[in-house]
Amino acid sequence: MPLAPERPFPFETCLSPVALVQLTPSAYGVGRRRTRVGSTRLYTQPLASEQRHYSCATYRIRLIKHQGGSTGESDLFVVKWCIKTIRGFLSGYQGWRKRVSKKRGSDTSVAAEAGNARVVRHLSGRPRGRRRPSSLTRVCIAAGLVVAGLGGFLVWRVATDANGAFQPPWFSGYVDVTVVPQYPFDAPLGEATKNVTLAFVVANAGQACTPSWGSTYSLDAAKASLKLDERIAKLRSNGGAIAVSFGGSVNSELANSCQNAAELERAYRAVLERYNPATIDFDIEGTNLADSAAWQRRAAVVAALQKERNNWGHSLAVWLTLPVTPQGLTDAGTSAVDQMLAAGVQLAGVNIMTMNYGSSRSSSQSMLDAGTSAAQATHEQLSIIYQRAGMPLNGEQIWRKMGLTPMIGRNDLPGEVFDLDAARGLNSFALSKGVTRVSMWSLNRDTSCSQDASEGPASHTCSGINQGSQRFSDVLGAGFQGKLP
Repeated sequence: MPLAPERPFPFETCLSPVALVQLTPSAYGVGRRRTRVGSTRLYTQPLASEQRHYSCATYRIRLIKHQGGSTGESDLFVVKWCIKTIRGFLSGYQGWRKRVSKKRGSDTSVAAEAGNARVVRHLSGRPRGRRRPSSLTRVCIAAGLVVAGLGGFLVWRVATDANGAFQPPWFSGYVDVTVVPQYPFDAPLGEATKNVTLAFVVANAGQACTPSWGSTYSLDAAKASLKLDERIAKLRSNGGAIAVSFGGSVNSELANSCQNAAELERAYRAVLERYNPATIDFDIEGTNLADSAAWQRRAAVVAALQKERNNWGHSLAVWLTLPVTPQGLTDAGTSAVDQMLAAGVQLAGVNIMTMNYGSSRSSSQSMLDAGTSAAQATHEQLSIIYQRAGMPLNGEQIWRKMGLTPMIGRNDLPGEVFDLDAARGLNSFALSKGVTRVSMWSLNRDTSCSQDASEGPASHTCSGINQGSQRFSDVLGAGFQGKLP
């Protein structure tokens, strides 16, 4: 398939303001010029050539992404464009030098008179003013700016997500939407709690293809009873952002219960249109994780929705949140990543749950050591998975495709306690590796328990340890200042 049809293109799909000025959806108007970049024809306003080249490059990148091309293909095009621009500068300079050399032979007397005039002006006491940089200097400066721009692009590209948006590292604690008393996420306690991941959207009880919160509240019921829509709007007005998480450890995720792909797509779409998140998360564990048929449905539908939103200019970052042992992802977990990539989902990353290890953690291994061991092992697994999928990434890029999520305080399994010192250690580890995401389960639990609640099963509303005046969200979120995409 050619990269572009041989006709002018609609300006709505352009990325840069320059391109918006130049590209026109109308017929070939007066003064417009036809420009070809590769196999792409554009009809542009007669602006400076470097601006025209920039718009062509920008449009080509968007065009590649719309047709399912890889971001690597886009990167290669930009590099080629920059090299071509530098060559253009040098070629232009060489041509100018030839013209000047020819002209010098016939204009010697004129040059001499001009030189005498400069001497007279100098002797008259008038300031000579600054010398303008030579043409060679100006060409070198221009070429240097292009090289610097290329370097800046590559730095930007290294820190972008799957959809091309700049993505600084971020922290977002999970909020269990249905737990009573409600956690007031709409009134953040600090910068670390301005990003929240709302959990969990699952199949409604008795309605396999209907989304709900915790199988109890339909989307409309959550609006009426939990004031969820209103609280999300309030958080956003206060500079916060949300992600929506599907699944969890208790109920049935939609793809596991809904067997019809079209109905599953409608269910996911209803959530996206209702809350308009730019980031969604699939926390798949337990028996849901091993359901290969459900992963097939999930992957196909999510890939279609992501592509649709990207085509409309609304990126959709997709995260998988998966259980681990200190030895990394389970076989079902690696298979899940394989299936999502094979279906064409652009994964923002894989977020591992560094918690509830059970017998996979040795008695001599601390919770922090188990978490860092799991992260290192997952890093190696993801490197192999992306290589196998034909998308090789280097070690640094793999770390940026990862998230770490501990269960703060007492975990669900006996003898597992993730304390504040462990939180500080995990935060330092994540920062040193360049991990994009850190989360925690959960913001509802980020407080000390009363004495009566300090024993027995892990609480939904407190950590089970004495935190004093400290919050896990502040410790884990230190240095992760990015806003949820």
